[in-house]
Amino acid sequence: MPQRIDSESEPTTPQRPRIQGPLANILNVFQEFTPSKTQRQMRGLREELQGLLNDAEDAFSAKDSEIADLSNQVVPARPRRRRKRFHRADDAPASLDSQNSETLEDRTRKAGRHFIIDEGLFFIDEGAIWSLDVDDDFDYSTEFDSKSTRIQAQLQDVIRLLPDDAVSRRTEEWIGDAFRDGMGGQRSATAYRLRRPSLKHLADATDLKHFTTSSDRFENFKQRIGYVPATDTAGAYYSAFQLFWKR
Repeated sequence: MPQRIDSESEPTTPQRPRIQGPLANILNVFQEFTPSKTQRQMRGLREELQGLLNDAEDAFSAKDSEIADLSNQVVPARPRRRRKRFHRADDAPASLDSQNSETLEDRTRKAGRHFIIDEGLFFIDEGAIWSLDVDDDFDYSTEFDSKSTRIQAQLQDVIRLLPDDAVSRRTEEWIGDAFRDGMGGQRSATAYRLRRPSLKHLADATDLKHFTTSSDRFENFKQRIGYVPATDTAGAYYSAFQLFWKR
């Protein structure tokens, strides 16, 4: 026979904690939204609700400000460190106002990105490229005659890509840094796109495993990029002759 449960022993539903402050007023207005209300009454309730929401937002913002002030009193705020590579204009001469120096930095960085896409991945001699004198009579047909002519050819490409107002400042360190920042950013972006999103369009599914890690790529392509392993008498090096290697 089932046991009778005394009504006094039945579990009671716990009451929700009472809402106070701005939220209580908002809840009260919400409860006024019933089907029996006329359009005019509903419009008035919406206006009242919007006003209460605005008041609540102001109250919460004030609380946030108080918390921030208290936090600043306990722990002194440290200025956020600016990433140097994105603020080369900080090193610009005082004669150049900050707004112009920042736009010049951005345009110079863009020129560095274009250099990677249009001309090459690296400088032949990064130390010389910014201090070398420009040969106005340079003949591109002599570009590969020597190392110096190759450097001069790259310098001609840099001058062509630089903004006009950056050419005269080419020897200033911050201009060279901004240009190199653009080169580095574009080089990294290109490498990522080739190794990840674009790889499926360049290689068969069976060959994708050769691109998984940098060591996989090196092991599978080292001969194709001219790598010569070390021997007992010589260290490892890269040779242009190995580029003609065949399977």
